[in-house]
Amino acid sequence: MPEQRSLTIACTSYRDTMGVFFTMMSLAQLVLPRLNTKWQIELAVADNDPNNPHTNPVALLCRDMGIRYIIANQVVGTSFPRNAAIRESRSDYVMVLDSHVLIDEKGLSALLRYLEENHPCDDLLHGPIVSPNGNKNDVYVPVWRNEMFGIWSKAWHCVCKAFFFTVCPDPVLVNSNSVTKYLPLDCLKDGTIPVSQEQFVEKCPSCSIILPQLSFQGHEQHLMQRGFGLLVNGDTPYIVPAMATGLFCVRRESWLGLPEEHRGYGGEEVTLHYDYWKRGRRVVVIPQLRWWHYFGRRLEQPPVRKWDKVRNFVIYFHRLGLPLDSIYQHFVEGRDNQVQPRLTQDEWQYLTEDPLGRTEPPTKSGSATASGNTASSTTDAKNDPGRRCYGSQHDQLPAPQNLPEGLPRAYRLQAWAVNWLNRELRNDKDAVGRLMHSIATMSEVISSHQRIMLRGPDGKELVLVALLPHLKENQEVIYDGKDIKVPADLLPKGLHVQSNHPMVPLDDDGDLLILIRPGDNIVENLNSIGRPGRILLVGTGNSNISKHFAAKWAQQYPEYTVAVQAESGIGVMMLSRLSIDKKSLPPLWRQAINYGKFLLQRAGAWLTGIKMEVSPAEVQRRLEICAICPARVGGRCAECGCYLDKMPNGKFGRAWFRKPGCPLKKWPGD
Repeated sequence: MPEQRSLTIACTSYRDTMGVFFTMMSLAQLVLPRLNTKWQIELAVADNDPNNPHTNPVALLCRDMGIRYIIANQVVGTSFPRNAAIRESRSDYVMVLDSHVLIDEKGLSALLRYLEENHPCDDLLHGPIVSPNGNKNDVYVPVWRNEMFGIWSKAWHCVCKAFFFTVCPDPVLVNSNSVTKYLPLDCLKDGTIPVSQEQFVEKCPSCSIILPQLSFQGHEQHLMQRGFGLLVNGDTPYIVPAMATGLFCVRRESWLGLPEEHRGYGGEEVTLHYDYWKRGRRVVVIPQLRWWHYFGRRLEQPPVRKWDKVRNFVIYFHRLGLPLDSIYQHFVEGRDNQVQPRLTQDEWQYLTEDPLGRTEPPTKSGSATASGNTASSTTDAKNDPGRRCYGSQHDQLPAPQNLPEGLPRAYRLQAWAVNWLNRELRNDKDAVGRLMHSIATMSEVISSHQRIMLRGPDGKELVLVALLPHLKENQEVIYDGKDIKVPADLLPKGLHVQSNHPMVPLDDDGDLLILIRPGDNIVENLNSIGRPGRILLVGTGNSNISKHFAAKWAQQYPEYTVAVQAESGIGVMMLSRLSIDKKSLPPLWRQAINYGKFLLQRAGAWLTGIKMEVSPAEVQRRLEICAICPARVGGRCAECGCYLDKMPNGKFGRAWFRKPGCPLKKWPGD
């Protein structure tokens, strides 16, 4: 009789009761009951909350669900609870996942089959992460970018299907000049980290086909057209250099372990994977083991500090016997790093003299001089548990120049936002698409907790809905049309900082920038501010949030039209009621021809007895699509000139009839 295998699925949590609930409930009620296996599976939670370990909501939830509860609160961070989850388990294998991750039974079945066929398996196992729009990533390319060690990418096979590679942008900070660089998937087998330029390849070593030189933006479509394929679309497991640690699986007895000296967040990706490669093991992706990760804001954010992040990398590099040059170049010199502030030379020296003992950054009165820049980003986690390293996962931020030295990052972001809205957006609508990642960086510091009212020198008002922790209520700053500067004394003029309530009414041609978060009831909350000329929407998480708001707003106020739309990434839209931003209706003769065709189709349907009308529910769906269509001008379509809902005489418009349908083929069934 074959030996029964066992698996523990353990999620790690830091004050994330809701995440634990959905992760564990989906496993207990949806995944495991459908799983046809003889494996013994146990659920567990490793709780990293340092307060009230026996009475907090996560502990009570585990008690009610019969889930094993592991106290892992001695050190706040990600490494300690992950080590504890594996160390305290009682099974052959352990899958560790974040407290806000979902998987399905097909992926879990594929994992169990792989473990059964390869037992004992000492490799580090992963699955592809799936974004809300269905995009899959299965590789972390081992290079630095904006305080992250690793870039999301995909695993590919050559046209000959004998060579496997991933793609990295060069330069790493993605822009219009970035081109594709190709890296073999086994690059860490005999290599080092970060990977060097010498490790990239230009042709397939098997069939000698030249790998195409493409712009990194949109390279996937071109590779597919040339016959290259994605490994994630198959069923066969494959190796990768590294992957994110939001979900991984190991054999308990062969777990290499994360450094016990780690504090806080960061320092695990790529370093852990290099440790496995260095010891003759592999990093394997099981393509069916798909997982979904929530990246939005939570009720209470974990403490993320730049100091912890750099210290963790230094400790791990020491453990792996690697030089610290790349860490220094990235966090001190700023190579491939646009995130401010950076560590100073004194802070770096202070840290590297005793990385194990110096868990806190230096103070102005300490042995090293803190510049003031880093102090703002390395606040003691105990005093500021919700602190975040803003913008650490996004691309280049085109910050304004000639700002005073030591200006807080939040001011730089707001100055950039003012510049962009008042200048670039008005003159170049395509700037939205090019600056998507920069907007994502800015969105990291924006929330609806505080509203900043800015009046420029031209008298036009611009409202930024933003979180600026360095500003106090009723403090004033100066805006000279180019930059925002903090005056030595608070002058009675300039830009007034508006506290939470009430919002100041906007000028008719003013601009409004909104960060939309899931659950925000923005339409109702904005009824008191008037009707701004333009509304720029930045959706957190995915573009559907912006679409939902835009559709609701445009249906309530049809004078607004979607003037700019970038559907990828976090989702950016600009609604405008200014005529300069709207399309023109077709000429009257063209409108007459289109309307004549419409009448002929209705007459033909009436003569043949074919029902032309659609249900009110279908009409509503059509109008929701039209609401966020750039071709809609008020209640009419700029493509055909037809009225969409009701005509001026009160009769039904185009959306109420099955034919001729949408001229842009956007309605269901067209």
